[in-house]
Amino acid sequence: EIYPQPADRQFSFRLIDMGADAIIGHHNHMVSGFEIYKGKPIFYSLGNFYMPQIEYNGFKLKFPENSRIGLSVSLKNIGSFGYFLHKQSEDGQTLKILEKGKVEECEYLTKLSGFRGLSHKEYIAFYEKNKYHKKKLLPTFEDYTSQWNAAKRKFVKWRQIPINFYSQKIKK
Repeated sequence: EIYPQPADRQFSFRLIDMGADAIIGHHNHMVSGFEIYKGKPIFYSLGNFYMPQIEYNGFKLKFPENSRIGLSVSLKNIGSFGYFLHKQSEDGQTLKILEKGKVEECEYLTKLSGFRGLSHKEYIAFYEKNKYHKKKLLPTFEDYTSQWNAAKRKFVKWRQIPINFYSQKIKK
């Protein structure tokens, strides 16, 4: 996903409300948007700094172009955040800095941050309209405190069983 789950966004806001100075997210293997909440930065994902194009579990990993782009940020001075946008070569051997500057001036990041300023309810609608995993039958987590999330997590686990089975068949 290029956009954070609504629950992740809400959780980031709560962490800042509790005193965090910044939120630096990761894991989805691509740069996601950012926003400033109460004067503090939230970077939902910095993407991959380096992701080797290797063989893994019998499969040759080859990542799409947006997974080879990463973001490094400087938080030296709260209120002015610097960035380096970098890209890994297709063969995985080199890392090139594409641009650097102030986060607020990064066009690439701005395009991914069209949700800034939306309320939680507005963001859920935005996410549902724009989420990539819709076609993969993955649910939207709106709030991690909801009891409905337990059922969603079980669905994701059960959904994974035929995927794992199919992956094993392909390997053989």
